Amino acid sequence: GSLVIKHGDVDAWLQTYPDTGKFLQAVLGHKFHPRLRGFESNWTARVAGEVTLDVAKCLVHEVLNGSPIHQDSGQNFVQI
Repeated sequence: GSLVIKHGDVDAWLQTYPDTGKFLQAVLGHKFHPRLRGFESNWTARVAGEVTLDVAKCLVHEVLNGSPIHQDSGQNFVQI
């Protein structure tokens, strides 16, 4: 089975939880894995760099689908 999320719902989620993009960027950058080079033991969303809504949407797509998407893509749905 799969779950389909309309991009409009992703926008609402990201606006409600704006640190989601920061967290996903940190996960993909291995900020939480102590054995990898990018590990940051003191990482917090408060000190993390800003992540635009467009970049956050791309990160959501990448994490849920396992493949990167360019922020200018015309996709209307994210499928998990």
